[in-house]
Amino acid sequence: MVNLPFSQTCENNKEPILNILSNAFKDTNLVLEVGSGTGQHALYFAKKLTHLYWQTGDLVENHHSINHRIDQYHGDNILRPITLDLNLAWPEQASLSGCGYDGIFTANTLHIVSWLLVQKFFAGVAQHLSDNGTLCIGCRSGCDLKNQ
Repeated sequence: MVNLPFSQTCENNKEPILNILSNAFKDTNLVLEVGSGTGQHALYFAKKLTHLYWQTGDLVENHHSINHRIDQYHGDNILRPITLDLNLAWPEQASLSGCGYDGIFTANTLHIVSWLLVQKFFAGVAQHLSDNGTLCIGCRSGCDLKNQ
């Protein structure tokens, strides 16, 4: 058995986040997760939201655990991670259709990066989220992005 990184925060907030995503992404086909980290959220949400494709995205160093969790899943609606570094432009392959994502999700990320990277995140969202797409951001209880 492989000893994968584990986030207790992801474990604690997966159900409350799912309650929101179930409604927010009910008419969504393709979601990009920015900062997939351990892959726990991606795996859990792909299992529960089987009507959509979940595109994982993170730094290369996190791809191993994300891929290992994907390997444990027998569905076909979770996609291998793309390399996303908020310091860099988002890759052009950042959408299957070339028309952008109709959903973008991130959790436990924006409150731990610099304000410059928060701004770059929103620039990437503006470029890759389709016109009628939905952006969902989760952060730990009490986080306040406006004070960054």
